[in-house]
Amino acid sequence: MGGTLFFNRLSYNTDSGYIFGGQISQFNIYSDVLSSESIQKIAEGGLCFDLEEFSEIRVLRWEDMCDWRRKLEDRLKKPLEDKLAEITGQYNETKTQLSRMERTLEVVTGKLNSTEEKLEVVTG
Repeated sequence: MGGTLFFNRLSYNTDSGYIFGGQISQFNIYSDVLSSESIQKIAEGGLCFDLEEFSEIRVLRWEDMCDWRRKLEDRLKKPLEDKLAEITGQYNETKTQLSRMERTLEVVTGKLNSTEEKLEVVTG
């Protein structure tokens, strides 16, 4: 068992570059072919239809795909949060160093101004 699943692809050429850009909801894969009565029952039930009566033949459930996406997002979010914390720490450290440098610059500027005034007095 295996193969490729296409959604609204214009050709069977997998190199065509066409990407499905719509939305899919309540997507399920079944291990058996559903009867026309079952398909009609699901269609008439709409998005709120309880698919539990097909639970024995539902091999890929919509809920599982949503859970997979959430788990993936959580897995990706942790490193990003860690990196953000690291960058924030570096930013705060740089900001502290800059503040120290500004204070040092003010002290040095004051000393230079004082020295300049003394030179003017001496050299007249």
